[in-house]
Amino acid sequence: SDRSDSYSSHTDAKADFGDVDQGGVLIQKMVPAEYAGVMFTEHPNSAGSLMIELVNGLGEDLVSGNVTPDTYTFGKLTGELLDAQENSEAPPVDMQPLIELGKQLETMFDHPQDIEWAYANKKFYLLQARDITRSVTSGSLVKNIGERERRKLLSYCALSSKDAKKRTPIDPEAEIFVQNELSELLPRPTRVSADLMSKLWEAGGSTDLACQALGIPYDVNYFSAPYITTIYGWTYVNKLEEKRRLGKGPGAVASFQLARNAEQTEVDFREEFLPEFQLEMLERGAIDFGRLTLPAATSLLDTWVDRFVQETYQQAELINISADFHIKTALAKLQAAKLEPTLYMTNHTETVVTKAMALLSGDNVDESAINEFEKVFGHRAPLDYELSDPRFNEDRDLINQYIERSSNEQKQEHESVELPDDKVLSITVQRARKFQLLKEDAKHYCLIELAQIRQLLLQIDKLACLDGRVFHLNLAEIADLADPSLHTALSKLTESRVDEIISCKKLQLPTSLSLREIENIDMLTGKVKGGSTETEFSGARVAGEQEVSGVARVITDVSEIDTFKQGEILVARMTDPSWYPLFAQAKGIVTEVGGWLSHAAIVAREYDLPAIVGVKGICNEINTGDVVTLKLDGSVEKTENRRTEGSKMRSEHSVQEQQEVVITDDKIIDFYRLSEAKMAKINASNERRALKDRLSDRRSQPRLTASGEVQQDRRAANRAALLRKAS
Repeated sequence: SDRSDSYSSHTDAKADFGDVDQGGVLIQKMVPAEYAGVMFTEHPNSAGSLMIELVNGLGEDLVSGNVTPDTYTFGKLTGELLDAQENSEAPPVDMQPLIELGKQLETMFDHPQDIEWAYANKKFYLLQARDITRSVTSGSLVKNIGERERRKLLSYCALSSKDAKKRTPIDPEAEIFVQNELSELLPRPTRVSADLMSKLWEAGGSTDLACQALGIPYDVNYFSAPYITTIYGWTYVNKLEEKRRLGKGPGAVASFQLARNAEQTEVDFREEFLPEFQLEMLERGAIDFGRLTLPAATSLLDTWVDRFVQETYQQAELINISADFHIKTALAKLQAAKLEPTLYMTNHTETVVTKAMALLSGDNVDESAINEFEKVFGHRAPLDYELSDPRFNEDRDLINQYIERSSNEQKQEHESVELPDDKVLSITVQRARKFQLLKEDAKHYCLIELAQIRQLLLQIDKLACLDGRVFHLNLAEIADLADPSLHTALSKLTESRVDEIISCKKLQLPTSLSLREIENIDMLTGKVKGGSTETEFSGARVAGEQEVSGVARVITDVSEIDTFKQGEILVARMTDPSWYPLFAQAKGIVTEVGGWLSHAAIVAREYDLPAIVGVKGICNEINTGDVVTLKLDGSVEKTENRRTEGSKMRSEHSVQEQQEVVITDDKIIDFYRLSEAKMAKINASNERRALKDRLSDRRSQPRLTASGEVQQDRRAANRAALLRKAS
């Protein structure tokens, strides 16, 4: 037959059978299936799960579409049953062996698989496997981008687990990807900024070298999953990698060395590293970038990046690790002694940041103050580690924004709290305070070199005619710009990445994600199917010595800073130096992200501003205008509104004051943005209501004469007189 001939043409049949033109016939015994079906190792609608379809008996009717199968969805890595068809609560047999076979095939072929299977005699048989024809991660729609992000996160989880020495299963409930202090430093980095930041923590990077110098184990290799990653451009850290790399932290010997060498660490930085560093930076400043060719500029960038990672930031990381150790030690000792940490850990000594910002505060900021600010702080930016951001000495408008936002109120003067009587504890607290300042100084000098790397990138951008898009390439891709044959492709790549950034601009997931949440979460809304709706409003109180109540102002984007009003309580995911002017105006601050060394904590302590950090999900649970109380135990209490739930006014305000985001595959639409006029009207109404309440309180209190006797209510007396006259 023609079919037989087609098979024969693809075999060596003639060699085996002489001149007889026939092919071999494969005879295969049919599996007497009790159940059969199809498995997609990647669900057609989600990269976080796999799908299994099942029918009784042979699978021919399923493949031909004659019957409706039972359908089950399992977590990609956990293997947990996520969803089942309505008419079937659980599979009739344990599917875990089949799932493991599917994972092996996907690894073998390096692509999600479409697998036909059968089950007989308590065993699974694989009948056929092929690559799935269409992945949900393919395409340019927002959903496709989100599923690519999900697949990336799951691959990092699998890599971290595989690289672990004990190969213990990942706890589905444990936090894996979280936003922390690093997310404050670089909230939403461009590609080159994220790449440079990642190099600091990879094998042979700054942290690796610093840990080697301090004798602290740091288990990392060149195939490890990244410690820092981005989700929709937002910075997250991999807690699996953190735990695997650092384990339990410094051992007894390293801890002893950190304590003994504390003073020497500062001496080495200020007297040995700093003079040589400043001289080299001065020499770099004399380079004429305009004379560089593109190959020369890309080669120089490679040299400068290596020096920054392996020398400059290594010095800063030595101090960062030491500061983290000394602060944690001081906190533990203060808590053991039952002393309030916020009283003793607040350092009232001015830092380089507070000194610089003080130049831009007050009623009359003159040109000399601005010039002094540029001289001291000009190499820095609102987001220091973002290479695409202009520095203060490049854009005077940045300085003007700080002047406009700065409050005329000066920071309060605080009385110094006497150190504890315990000598050891006193030394520990002093050391922690000193390293907070040293850490800020080390960062300040590192940023001089980073500003020069930015200038070199701008020159490369100009030579490559990328119109500012060089920041959307990673360092390896920037090096490839020197090859003319790759230039066109790289230019198009930057354009596609800019389009992707625009598409995902308003997408943001929760501040922490567990493996179960990664598998289940809706990548567009950030909601987890079946997840708990209860949120515990508690975190760590890192500043302030008093309980405060006030009206909340929820700000989730730096562009909304100007809506903040004097005396409100700031509620935010995190803060960075761009938010600095708000601290002088706020009554308190609450953030979802942060710890004792977060930006919000450090600045709040400078202002003695009540601050609670690490309150997960509070930006979604508190609305602007809600009255909240910041408790001394680190909890945040929301005061119930006096209006009833069914009140027409309450329902109207809840619609107008909240932002509803509707996300489709191709666009994001914002509804009910509160206008300035409406905002002013609501504020005026609130002020009138507050004034009325205060007057009512005054009228309810008895008036006293000079002798202390209760004074007669004149209004009541007048009413009584009128009644007598009328009668």
